[in-house]
Amino acid sequence: MFQRLFKDIAFYFIPNIVSRGLHFFLMPLYARVFSPTEFGAIDLFVTLYAILNITLALEITQAFARLLPDAEAMDERSKLFSTAYWAIFIGFVLYALLAFLAPNFISSFLIGELGWEYIVRLSAIAMLANALFYLIESHLRFALKAKQTAAVKVIFAAIQAGVTILLLLGLDKGMEAVFWGQLAASIVGLLFGLFWGKDSAQLRLSIDPVIWKKMVTFSAPLVLSSIAVYVANFMDRWMLRTLMSLSEVGIYAVAARVATLVAAGLSLFQLALTPIIYNHYKVENSPKELAKVFRIFTVLISIPMIVLTMFAEPIVIILAGEPYAKAANIVAVLCLATVMLRIYIFAPGLVIAKKTKHVAAISIFAAAINITANLILIPVLGSLGAAIATLLGGLVMALLFFKLGQREYKIPHKPVSEGFVLLSIMGFIACSLTIDYCLGLYISGLVLAIAITVTTLEKGDLSSLKKILPTKR
Repeated sequence: MFQRLFKDIAFYFIPNIVSRGLHFFLMPLYARVFSPTEFGAIDLFVTLYAILNITLALEITQAFARLLPDAEAMDERSKLFSTAYWAIFIGFVLYALLAFLAPNFISSFLIGELGWEYIVRLSAIAMLANALFYLIESHLRFALKAKQTAAVKVIFAAIQAGVTILLLLGLDKGMEAVFWGQLAASIVGLLFGLFWGKDSAQLRLSIDPVIWKKMVTFSAPLVLSSIAVYVANFMDRWMLRTLMSLSEVGIYAVAARVATLVAAGLSLFQLALTPIIYNHYKVENSPKELAKVFRIFTVLISIPMIVLTMFAEPIVIILAGEPYAKAANIVAVLCLATVMLRIYIFAPGLVIAKKTKHVAAISIFAAAINITANLILIPVLGSLGAAIATLLGGLVMALLFFKLGQREYKIPHKPVSEGFVLLSIMGFIACSLTIDYCLGLYISGLVLAIAITVTTLEKGDLSSLKKILPTKR
């Protein structure tokens, strides 16, 4: 598992650097072209897509990802893929019909005012194409086609950036440039993905009712879970718009995007690790290998989190400019929250045991914590309160996934050292919020990074890394 994981991460590394790099190249452009209110509106369309992607196809992509590794025959894989593809297509076509027939309703509901009807319609088509592209990307990833997955991600990112920049700067198309870029990238990525995945599963013009029922039986409980995860990730935007302003959402969105600088590392592990776990969890030494990966991950994610906490203010000003300077105060909190909301990949026990009802229950409970904390903290602390609420929900979710997952799939984690890392980083972030940036904070960050490395890694962890890293001959 260990060697396969880091080989796949190597394949994903450059594409993720390219896609994240283009993403962060676009963010300063957006921040200087769009006002905080317009940026906030774009972010609300993103949050709408996220909930539609969960509900319209009943999370069938997750069922496809879980069932694909168990399907050995080409015919069975093709039926799985085709059923998932057309289920997603039908769901988003239904939403597109609503967007074209009642754009005023969606505009009023989403933004709180009329005048966004064209963007509502255009974004509906972009969402349809992007949902299908997401399934195609998942197919390549869970078929263990790391090279092709990496390539299609680069193609998507390059086309999205190119079309958006051309329309935004060359033709002065405003906000619609963002959605035209998304649409063009999704269509091209979809075509490449279909071609590269045809030897694993082929797209047919049919839905198999038996397979659809099997997939939905697996994924339906995950809809509630995913809605709860959605609440944990995105409810802060809706509540900021309701309790504060659309401009506040825009500032918060910038902070969230800066926080994804750290999440990029987590994405690499998530892309490579999840398919490998599903394919190799029955191997005897897999739990020990997964624990080793988690220790290395802990160090690799903690150090950039500390660095970003120390330099959040200049990074935000460089990337977004002075109108968004307020976002620097919440970057560190959102960094840790993002990690907590995704770290469940290292606690796969409930998913391996197919206990999706337990997954749903955990996510719903964490969402309830998130909503309650948002209602209490936003009126008092504003966007910082929303970030703290998201962190609280993420902490609850992560702790429950690890606690209950261990009962189904025992992994030899080190709770003492891992707890030390979490509490230390939380304390460091709290200090950065209450004191001005100074030499003492930077020295404390350096000492903390060293302490985390020493207390987390074991002797064999470094030697394992050396075996898979390239050496000079």
